[in-house]
Amino acid sequence: MSIDIKHSTSSPSTALNKSQTGKDVGKTAGQNTAASSESASGEGKVQEDSVSLTSSASLLQELRSEIEQQPVVNTEAVEAVSQKLADGTYEINDQRIADKILDMETKLASS
Repeated sequence: MSIDIKHSTSSPSTALNKSQTGKDVGKTAGQNTAASSESASGEGKVQEDSVSLTSSASLLQELRSEIEQQPVVNTEAVEAVSQKLADGTYEINDQRIADKILDMETKLASS
């Protein structure tokens, strides 16, 4: 919402009460009247904000937390693989790789 300062008194919806405090600046005249009547009567209701997360969102938050706790690089594993590659003794275990892929797919499908 923009307010034309030169003509602010000509528009009742954006007119500002001269006695209002800085916290009410920017409210329309109708909002200011409602706020002042609530505070005068003492019957103002406090609304609370709430957020609901789906189970998937909660799971993602848990996974993110676990990932953030892991070191960025496992230097011991990198050194071991590098040494095996340099020696020509690195062996690929295709059954282990397939099992890990299926395990990951199962976990993703169940969430």
